[in-house]
Amino acid sequence: REIVLDKQGKIDKGAIYKQYGSTLLGVMITRTFLFAFQLGDGDIMYVDVDGVKSVIEGDKILGTETHSLSKQDSWKSAITVVLNKDEGEKVPYMYMLSSDGMSNSFTSQDEFYKTCRDYYDLIKAHGCKTIARYIKEWLSETSALGCGDDITVMIGYYEEAL
Repeated sequence: REIVLDKQGKIDKGAIYKQYGSTLLGVMITRTFLFAFQLGDGDIMYVDVDGVKSVIEGDKILGTETHSLSKQDSWKSAITVVLNKDEGEKVPYMYMLSSDGMSNSFTSQDEFYKTCRDYYDLIKAHGCKTIARYIKEWLSETSALGCGDDITVMIGYYEEAL
């Protein structure tokens, strides 16, 4: 990225910060519904025994360009969804929220979905504490072997219905 200078020849920090984005993802999960919101890139995924699906389809402007918290009036570009929860929802299930560094580190959407399923299977087999012990290392490796961007992940794993 370009170093921007102001009229006095000093680094224009405000202009530099505008070159970078920030993502905001969230979910509120109740017994009867799910509320999810997204501003910027990132993924909110639902995983159960039947497979993986995206909760929100994010806005892509051009390539990796996206709406961002760093922009004026960014809230106008937020995407929200409210979904009814199925009373017969299969357990266990998992919600995985991740910054775009995660999905961008894979060569295809299928590979990203496979990794979401892998996390689900690992938690199911070994428990959350075991995964928590290793996830920082795994995410660093994913980034290093992938796009090189930072990765933030939040996983909610439910073994029983709410």
